[in-house]
Amino acid sequence: MPNRTFHELPEALTTHIGYLLVILGKKSQKTFTDAIKPFGIRPPHFDILTTLEYKGTCNQTTISNTLKIEPGHMVKLLDELQKKGHIERVITKSDRRSHDISLTPSGKKILKTLKTTASVIENFITSSLNEKEKISLKKTLQELAKTSF
Repeated sequence: MPNRTFHELPEALTTHIGYLLVILGKKSQKTFTDAIKPFGIRPPHFDILTTLEYKGTCNQTTISNTLKIEPGHMVKLLDELQKKGHIERVITKSDRRSHDISLTPSGKKILKTLKTTASVIENFITSSLNEKEKISLKKTLQELAKTSF
């Protein structure tokens, strides 16, 4: 794809909030995806690891519902994380059809690295803003995201 500048875009796009969010989302997602690829991790893996850190040990359905990931796709993602040694699955004592999923020490270690990477990328993406603007942007995006979830 040829390089383009923001100023070459039509005003109808550069003044459209949805389009602007898409541009920023794509740039942020691509940068993050490229940065974590050497670790053998993809963004959905990061989401799962982060959710496990936040919720603690939980089952696949809880993670799936929290992240809005289809159960079939969730199984594949969990298989990949388990194969890498980042999560552990243990049969739930109260329901042998279910597994308790938790982070392993390896999962906690890689998550720390991934969160640092995410922070560096966020700082890069928002480098033209001062601290007050960054805080305001984050709060605004959080409010918009709440209504979409």
